[in-house]
Amino acid sequence: MNKKNQILFLVCLVFIGLFVFTNYFINESYSYGLMLKISGTKGNRTLSYYDADSGTPISIDTAIKYYGATAYMMMYQDGTVYFYRGKEITKSEYDIGYQGEQADIRARNYGEAAYRVKDTEDVKEAFDDIYGNLRIGKFYLEFSPYEYENTIDWDEVEDYYMANYGLKDVNQNHYNYSLKGDFEPDRFGSNIKPNSISGEMEINSTNIRITSNEYKVVDDFLNKLIPLMQGDGSDYQKILAAYTYITNTTTYLTDDGFVNDLLASNTSVYDVFINRKSVCIGYSIAFSYLMDKMGIESYIVDNITKIDQANETFTSVHTYNIVKLEGKFYKIDLTGNIFLSGISSGELSSNNLSLSSSSYNTSNKIKTYSFNYNTITSYLNASKSIKTTTTTTAKKTTTRMVTTSFKTTKGNNTTDDSGMIYVPTSNQNGQNNPQEQTTTNNSGENTTNTSSNESNNGETNTTSETNNSNGEGETTLPLEEENKNEQESSKEPFNLNIVFGFLFVLVIVLYIIYRILRGKKRNINDEDIQLILNKHISIPEQNNDNKE
Repeated sequence: MNKKNQILFLVCLVFIGLFVFTNYFINESYSYGLMLKISGTKGNRTLSYYDADSGTPISIDTAIKYYGATAYMMMYQDGTVYFYRGKEITKSEYDIGYQGEQADIRARNYGEAAYRVKDTEDVKEAFDDIYGNLRIGKFYLEFSPYEYENTIDWDEVEDYYMANYGLKDVNQNHYNYSLKGDFEPDRFGSNIKPNSISGEMEINSTNIRITSNEYKVVDDFLNKLIPLMQGDGSDYQKILAAYTYITNTTTYLTDDGFVNDLLASNTSVYDVFINRKSVCIGYSIAFSYLMDKMGIESYIVDNITKIDQANETFTSVHTYNIVKLEGKFYKIDLTGNIFLSGISSGELSSNNLSLSSSSYNTSNKIKTYSFNYNTITSYLNASKSIKTTTTTTAKKTTTRMVTTSFKTTKGNNTTDDSGMIYVPTSNQNGQNNPQEQTTTNNSGENTTNTSSNESNNGETNTTSETNNSNGEGETTLPLEEENKNEQESSKEPFNLNIVFGFLFVLVIVLYIIYRILRGKKRNINDEDIQLILNKHISIPEQNNDNKE
């Protein structure tokens, strides 16, 4: 093989490799043409599925998985006919089922960011999963219009959400850690906004402060730190130790030109104990978390100056704590250098706590608390090594779409002599609600075009065209034989990547063999040439001897 042929061979090899690569990684699956056939009598008709290329019967599951069919299909034969998994159903059954199927498809397209909810309990469970597992980001609850009207009680949903993740009273200004520590509670219930038209409710859980994995780091560190904060075992020394540690190790963030959202994102116990940077909300949340772990009752207090319920806004200028000591509650302000002071009347939105109006008497108490910060730093570094995730938004998944051509006959008629209906399909299941249009083909027969518009979620356009039938339909396969064919055709369609992959490997092997054989031939030729050269050199030497 000369050099030119070698280059051509290598180019072909690269081309085949690129073809296999693009087919495998870009088009992960193929789409196939689908044929449909209506059989049976009116009211008891069935829809059979066939591969458009081979005419092989296929099961409904295969048609859905590989050909882009849906469980609910609307066809035309002496009027509109509705099917579920190939069996004729009523229009009301179709409407309810199809709407639910579209909600299923939307949920699949959103992937991990979606919840498919069908009743009130499903919605509650979605809230619990998001907030209970601290899933931060934007999530979508998908439902059908029928479920919106009949199976989901939205008043009950909102009551549940506010009871567990919101405030019962918009004026409430003090909270235990379980209410305000993991996330900022919803004061106005603004997240409960379902859309009956789109069948979707968006939940934006960016009010969550911390992830579950970040908690692992925090708790690992605090389990080592808290034994160093016991002092003589009294509540007073535990409170003093917590106050001293947080104020000495945490840097207070100030707004030096960045937006307030940056400050608001540094308000968790992770920010205080691990990152050691926070604002007043974070300080008070961290203090309350330590108190809970050491068995001391405390609350986080907002200094709210204004509440606008109509516009769902409120203004809080500062956050601090109150803590229970010897039966009374005292004020702790870690960023304001206030330690166990009295609480003025009206400072809390409700006065059901035993509040002390005067400061705690510390005249006979220890005023300072000492730590071995070198030891604590080693604890912190060890805890930081625990693998964790940051507060990231859940990402919407994307689906690839592959469309193919399909068989047609003359004019608008897309059925063959056997009554087969050729349907263009893809390997995607996303479809919108079909719309019917009646046209007349060249032969004067009525045909129905059933099309689905492209949706925002990247769903494919599907068109079904059928002839106007006499309404009776042909029975093409006995039921037993049809079931047998469905079982036999339930296997996955053959993947061409296997063929091209085999060819690619075969070409590589042949090329390697060729190079080995060529190398051996070259070695043999080199030996022959060397023998000739040696012989040629020895002849003059013999002539010289004869001359002498």
